[in-house]
Amino acid sequence: MDLSPTSASGPAASGPDGMRSTALLAASGTVVLALLFFGLDFALGRRLLFSHDMQFSDFWHLHYPLKHFYAEGLAEGRLAQWCHLLGTGVPLHAVGEAGMLYPPNLLLFSLLPLPLATNLSILGHFVLAGVLAALFARHLGASRGGALLAGLSFAFSAFFVGHARHMNLSAVAAWIPGLLLLLERYWSNRRSIDLAALSVVGALCLLAGHPQLAYNHALVAAGYALYLSLRAPPQGQVSATTWWGSRPRLRFAVAVLGAAMVALSLGAPQLLPSLELHRQGPRQGGLSYEYASEFDLHPAYLWTYLQPNRFGRPDRFSHDNKSADGSPTDVPQSGFRGVPGATNLYWEVVAYPGIVPLLLAACALFGGWRRREIRVLAVLALLSLFLALGRFVGIGALLHQVLPGYDLFRIHPRFLLYVNLALAVLAGLALSSLQARLRVRTAWLAFAAAAVAVLLTVGDLYLQLGSHNSTIDAAAWSEQPESLTVIAAAENSVAQRSRLLSFDPEQKVFLRGYLSSQGWSAGHERYEPARNLARDNYNLLFDVPQVEFYLPLYPQRARALTESLYLTNRKTGRADQLHRPLAALFNVGYVLASERGAPSGLPQVRRFPAADKAAVEPILLHRVPGVLPRAFLVGSARIASGAAASADFLPAEQMEALLAVTGRDFNPLRQLVIDRRAGEESPPTGLVAEPVTGTVKVLRHEAERMELAVSADRDCWLFVSDTWYPGWQATLDGQPTPIFPANVAGRAVRIPAGEHSVVFHFRSGSLRMGAALALLALLALAVFVVRFPSREP
Repeated sequence: MDLSPTSASGPAASGPDGMRSTALLAASGTVVLALLFFGLDFALGRRLLFSHDMQFSDFWHLHYPLKHFYAEGLAEGRLAQWCHLLGTGVPLHAVGEAGMLYPPNLLLFSLLPLPLATNLSILGHFVLAGVLAALFARHLGASRGGALLAGLSFAFSAFFVGHARHMNLSAVAAWIPGLLLLLERYWSNRRSIDLAALSVVGALCLLAGHPQLAYNHALVAAGYALYLSLRAPPQGQVSATTWWGSRPRLRFAVAVLGAAMVALSLGAPQLLPSLELHRQGPRQGGLSYEYASEFDLHPAYLWTYLQPNRFGRPDRFSHDNKSADGSPTDVPQSGFRGVPGATNLYWEVVAYPGIVPLLLAACALFGGWRRREIRVLAVLALLSLFLALGRFVGIGALLHQVLPGYDLFRIHPRFLLYVNLALAVLAGLALSSLQARLRVRTAWLAFAAAAVAVLLTVGDLYLQLGSHNSTIDAAAWSEQPESLTVIAAAENSVAQRSRLLSFDPEQKVFLRGYLSSQGWSAGHERYEPARNLARDNYNLLFDVPQVEFYLPLYPQRARALTESLYLTNRKTGRADQLHRPLAALFNVGYVLASERGAPSGLPQVRRFPAADKAAVEPILLHRVPGVLPRAFLVGSARIASGAAASADFLPAEQMEALLAVTGRDFNPLRQLVIDRRAGEESPPTGLVAEPVTGTVKVLRHEAERMELAVSADRDCWLFVSDTWYPGWQATLDGQPTPIFPANVAGRAVRIPAGEHSVVFHFRSGSLRMGAALALLALLALAVFVVRFPSREP
């Protein structure tokens, strides 16, 4: 097939009218296909996703609960910066997963009911990905039919279908064609509006909430900008008047670099809090290469570009992994068998874009290598594939060492996103060339060719991927489970309620539901035990505090505390016992556990369902005796000076504090342990290590504010079992007072004898600084566009 520039539409065909009609056509096509894949009830918010990750659900245990907490904050007129219901408290905005400052999220979750806002966000990014990919293909010379094919192939490839439940990932992924399109447009036209739009889209990628995809986008965009800067400048852009005007390549590079700096500034309200959290999180020193490369793409998975289900499918399967008595085993096997020796997940390694686009892309490569657009797309696909393969092609270790920031991320198969974009656009260009040849005879033949290619692609994608995402009635999993209803009824005061621990250290309850259901598409009844267990972030839907949490980024001191609650049985080598003193210290009043794995020695309160009812897997509710309140008075304090050896996950001071509070002789009412922070003055500790006579009453406890009335018979310490973190401030009788990190994951203030009012409130300094930078960048961007409305300076 001849794909020389004369046989295709060429970039000149992509004028404003052509781009508008392409956008409208692609939007219409992606909306229809989205309804086909997910259904009208999903689009109306009546059903929600139920595809998951086997041992847990990134939708039900991560994104949907976080969006619920976020939407509640918006309804109260605030940004949900801090979450007091997860762990011992986490800076939720800094985590970034919820994308709290991402404009589409601000709009949807402030105006619409939660299920509808969630589903429109998912569907909207399918449409966005399709439209932007179609526009990018159109700009490179595709016909409208070719652009539509490119958009549908990209947006409904296995990458997007498999990651539909990963809302932040698919949101960032959808923007990559827009970044490359704006780079192309700015190189071609040098219009300031395109440069400003490039900055805005870059900022949206930062705000949408998936740092790895935003980082990957930056790598790809930087490489594409380098390619453009090496191209011969478009006619009419070389001026002999000044050194600046006579160097269009330099001018382009400086302008793109400036746009990147503006994008970083616009994204600073998210970026700076996330960096602050990163410094206290598990990845502060970078990931080891062994850990980071664990999920690198095994070459055998390249077969899935021809046969997406070659290694099985996770949504529906038949049991071939039963035990001798015929019951499902706990072995985490599924319909997706994978490659022996490789650690991979179906939705991370299968990126099938459709067999017709693949064949057309191959035609483009073989028939149009002389064309510049074909060559650069081929290079993009090849380099991205190498990055996905990582250690299997010998480049992973080098990049891990020399590329700044590369060692912070894993699951490199996500670079398949860019392979799919290149293939989709190549397919669109090949179809356009075919149409051009047929149009010589009659326009109807050209139209028919496009229609057949699009319909075959749609049918193929739906046949292979249409059943991957199961849905469930929106009310079914959003209804409060019986276990949490019982706990809520037992609490006398919302301000004084204790924490819950869902005791399932190996995450087996949800997995057993998956195995016994033979996937997530066959039925959902056997997942009911997981609902009653309320593990990870599922508790957020019902405003119940839970000491367990599931987040990719968190204060390491909070996670160290949670992990220390599980004691390993020396005989079995499994974490099957509860550290009761530590649980009592951190206000863990209730434990939910499967009857098959409940910790021993705890009083049992209830069984769910009741004993006279049949149950797939009963869940037991236990009460922790001797639980201490969220805030109480302590006689004295000692300083953890860092004498203990540091661990990979904790600095020496925090490790010493952890060893102290988990020791058998530790009395939390007599003494607390403060870990000394570098550069800060140590607090006075000369107090009597005896229990204090006094009272602490919680008057108000909200996400970012806690008010207490304290009465003490002598000078002492007030300990609150909530995470110490930068941004928390305290006042004693209206005057500022310092807060110290105490007992690893708590915070403490010094209290003089008498009656006092103590108020804790959270104000993120990094968020305020980021907001100031964003406002300045926005102002500069507005001045730039107004001052140079059509051309660069």
